[in-house]
Amino acid sequence: MKTLLKTAFLFACLAPLLVSGQISINLADTLPHESAMLDIGSHSLGFLVPRMTTVQRNNISGPTEGLLVYDNTTRSFWYYASGWMEIAAGNIDVISDADNDTKIQVEESADDDIIRFDAGGTEYFRMDAGRLEVFNTGSSVFMGDRAGEADDLTLNENVFIGEKAGLVNTSGINHVAVGYAALFQNTTGNYNVAIGRSALFSMQTGYYNVAVGRGAYNTGTAYNNSAALGDAVAVTGSNMVRIGDAGVTSIGGYANWSNISDSRFKTDVKENVAGLDFILRLRPVTYRLDPEKVAAFHQTPNEYRKPASEALKKAVVETGFIAQEVEQTAQDLRYDFSGVDAPLHDGDPYSLRYATFVVPLVKAIQEQQEMISDLKLQLEQQQRQIADLEKQQR
Repeated sequence: MKTLLKTAFLFACLAPLLVSGQISINLADTLPHESAMLDIGSHSLGFLVPRMTTVQRNNISGPTEGLLVYDNTTRSFWYYASGWMEIAAGNIDVISDADNDTKIQVEESADDDIIRFDAGGTEYFRMDAGRLEVFNTGSSVFMGDRAGEADDLTLNENVFIGEKAGLVNTSGINHVAVGYAALFQNTTGNYNVAIGRSALFSMQTGYYNVAVGRGAYNTGTAYNNSAALGDAVAVTGSNMVRIGDAGVTSIGGYANWSNISDSRFKTDVKENVAGLDFILRLRPVTYRLDPEKVAAFHQTPNEYRKPASEALKKAVVETGFIAQEVEQTAQDLRYDFSGVDAPLHDGDPYSLRYATFVVPLVKAIQEQQEMISDLKLQLEQQQRQIADLEKQQR
């Protein structure tokens, strides 16, 4: 009976408002604003919407357009408009999701054109007039999942772009690594450039290295001042430059290679080049390069192999020398020949600098010319002697 009376009393109080189609809940007991269906007013209390977890919100059956709730999980308001939409709380809202990743939500500032990204009062990014500035990262830029993850954020001035680029770098400085897992294992090495998937992958403490190409220079942990240009190009030591892999059949351009040869830069100059003796002992040969053996030597992963290019390379008949034979010939003559690039360690192959062979060839021609000149002089002397004998017989 009491319940019935209370209901009747409440209906009597609200009846004028229901007739007008407006409701006012106001401490000052004022009528609702003419533009509002429901007018709630207070200077000391707030309006509380339904509160629930994300799971509970998603379990609401048949939500209608405009439905509003507060999500305790995301700590933000959500409304329904053909799907649940989040309302950012102010210009910046830092929240945590189920796996504790920090999410930063941003709205453009009302008083300027600057968009700021910060967390806990520390500013990390600022976007102004199309320019993105980075703060509090040691003047470094990290873009990509786990890029530069271990960087100590001191003044390292690194640029890591791509998933896991520069992943374990701690205090190494002035690096540029672009590509998935580029410069992946570097920790304290400095001044390296790696562009391409897994470029300079194994480098840890080396300095001044450059790798351009997928898998380029992906072995060696502490080499310095070396460079690799091309897909899967291997470098096997410091102070070395390599261009192209075992499948490359042509390297060149429209000008000859120019080697600096200025007298102002040379000391201890001697004329002790081996000439004819050295050249005559060399064994010129023809051969085919075996890419399979090259790949096995460098332990090249199969994903970096190029069967079509390797097949073309293997079919080419090359002309040259065997490096080990050239080295032995020079040693036999006690000639310190710079044309042989001998290995620095077991993982480094022999190579030849063919341009250097021009020097002993020139020396050999000079020696032959001296022989020819001597023979010519002897022949002239013999001809004069014969002429004198002929005169005496007359």
